[in-house]
Amino acid sequence: MKIVARTGIVVALAAAVVASAAGTALAQDAQPAPAKAPAAPKRLVVGDPAPALKVVKWVKGEEVKGFEAGTVYVVEFWATWCGPCRKTIPHLSEVGKTFKDRGVKVIGVSIWEETKEKDGKTPHNPLPDVEKYVADMGDKMSYSVAYGGDDAEMSETWMKAANRNGIPSAFIVDAKGNIAWIGHPMEKMEETLEQVLSGKFDPKAAADASKKKEEAKARAKELGGKLRGTITGGRAKESFEIVREMLRLDPTMFPNAAGITFQSVAVNMGQLDLAYEFAREVFAGGIKDSPQDLNTIAWTILDDAAIKKRDLDLAMAMAARAVEITKHEDGSMMDTLARAYWEKGDSAKAIEVQTKAVELSKTDARMPDAIKQQLADALAKYKAGKK
Repeated sequence: MKIVARTGIVVALAAAVVASAAGTALAQDAQPAPAKAPAAPKRLVVGDPAPALKVVKWVKGEEVKGFEAGTVYVVEFWATWCGPCRKTIPHLSEVGKTFKDRGVKVIGVSIWEETKEKDGKTPHNPLPDVEKYVADMGDKMSYSVAYGGDDAEMSETWMKAANRNGIPSAFIVDAKGNIAWIGHPMEKMEETLEQVLSGKFDPKAAADASKKKEEAKARAKELGGKLRGTITGGRAKESFEIVREMLRLDPTMFPNAAGITFQSVAVNMGQLDLAYEFAREVFAGGIKDSPQDLNTIAWTILDDAAIKKRDLDLAMAMAARAVEITKHEDGSMMDTLARAYWEKGDSAKAIEVQTKAVELSKTDARMPDAIKQQLADALAKYKAGKK
């Protein structure tokens, strides 16, 4: 299945860079900063003392006035409008239950709430919204929760200081009151908690790793900007060189950058031979574990009318690898593999795989209804034997 339309190439590249900077595609970008935001705070990194807890009101659970020595805390930032936060809140509750007997306390702080009505002028008090949201979550949100306030000082002293631009974002504060970890609550947070609680946590090593990660993010942003420029300017070879550098830096930071660049060079720039050379090269190394890249390249080869010379074997191999990586559980990847079988003349296998793709799509809440219908239409076409 085609993931990115040609007109969306530059937008998609920007999204990939934003995702890498945020640390995860499950984070949602920040709302505009409050008009009365304080001056930029001191930089906050792993190993630094945790800033103060300053909130307007504790909405649920124990009121935590400060970090007690000997107690480990998880401080998570969220907002009522944040879709990904709704998915991570139950996870945080489970973390709280799992580590409660070992002295871990979980705190949720609401920030970046809407302080204006829809007209953008009339003041809006978000506190009732936060209170209702927390009440509606019930036992799914079983930890201490606070409203950070209209100006949300902690969004400055914690989030902005730590260069966190999306929510949900979480911080682990160790028993000495220092920051031990910063990241998305679904990404290796429990692993660090175990290390902190067992005494195996190495603050210096963690600080060094965090510094390297921040440097990599800065480089990622730089490369993303360069790639957008070379693609917009139609400079194919330069674009591929930048993608190679991205893959050397960290392939996981640039999901689909190789696929989108292949699509742009092959279709928009019309340099198919160069694009194929690049695709075969990175398939052997840099993107062999990236289902997004593999799927985008395969679908471009199979479907785009601008591709006059279709390497069906390459498309099949990439589509099969994407399905393997996603453990036969992604309908869009299965759809591409079915199309590869169809183009190679194996209609029976195409129908078998497409049937599975349609079944998977029915339970995929993330997939738009229009895409689900496309998968169903493709299956009907295969069954009818239509090209």
